[in-house]
Amino acid sequence: VGKDTSDAATQDQPDHIVSYAAHLDVKVLQGARIGVVLNFRGGNPDVDRVHDESVECLKTNGAQTIPIQLPQIYERLWQEVLEPVLEAEFKDQFERYLSTLDPKQPHTLAEFIQRNESQPINRERLTMLKTNLTTPLFNSPKYTRILSVVIPQLRADLESIIKSQHLTALMMPTICCPASSRFDQQPDPTYVCHMDDPDVPKYIAGAMGFPQITVPASIATGNLSV
Repeated sequence: VGKDTSDAATQDQPDHIVSYAAHLDVKVLQGARIGVVLNFRGGNPDVDRVHDESVECLKTNGAQTIPIQLPQIYERLWQEVLEPVLEAEFKDQFERYLSTLDPKQPHTLAEFIQRNESQPINRERLTMLKTNLTTPLFNSPKYTRILSVVIPQLRADLESIIKSQHLTALMMPTICCPASSRFDQQPDPTYVCHMDDPDVPKYIAGAMGFPQITVPASIATGNLSV
C-alpha cells in the first residue's frame, strides 16, 4: 500500500507502486459469462455503488452478466459451517502451537486464558476462547456431518449453479461494508453498515474451498477502500 507518514512500520515500503491494471487484458472478457450474486446487496451504499459500476465495466468490455440469487444457506455459512468447525478444531491446533513455545509461556488453552484474563485485549475473543474449552472436539456428530455431508453438498450445489448457467466466474463484494472503527474505540457516527456480519460473502470461498480473487475497486466515504 506504500508509505503512511503516520505509521513508522510502513516507512521501509518501496516508493514505486506497480499499476497492475496496466497489465490486464480486457479482451478476455469478450463472451465471458459472469454470475453477479445478488444476495449481499444493501450493506453499504458506497459498496453497492462500486459493485454496480464494476458490473457496468464488465459489460462495456464484452462480458455477459447474469443475475444469480444463491440459496439462503450461503448467507449462513459462518453459523452452519465455519463457526462449529472452528470451535471443534481450535483447541487441539492451538495447543499444538503453544507446545512449541518456551517454558515461560502458556502451554494449554486454559493457561492462555488465565494469563490474559487480567488484562483482556479483546473481551469478545476471550469469551470465544472460553467456549472453545468446552466445545466437543473432532468426534462430535455435528462436526463429522459438516465435513462429510454439509460441505460436499454445498460445494456440489454451487458447482451445479455455475455449470447450469455456463458461468466463467461469480462476482460479489468480498465484504459488504467498508472497514469499521476499531472495537476498542468510540463508534463512528458517520459509519454506515446495515449488516450484522459484513464478512458474509467471503465465507463462500473459505467454506467451499473455491478460489477467490479480491481486488481494490474504489474509495468509499471516509477515504476507505472498497
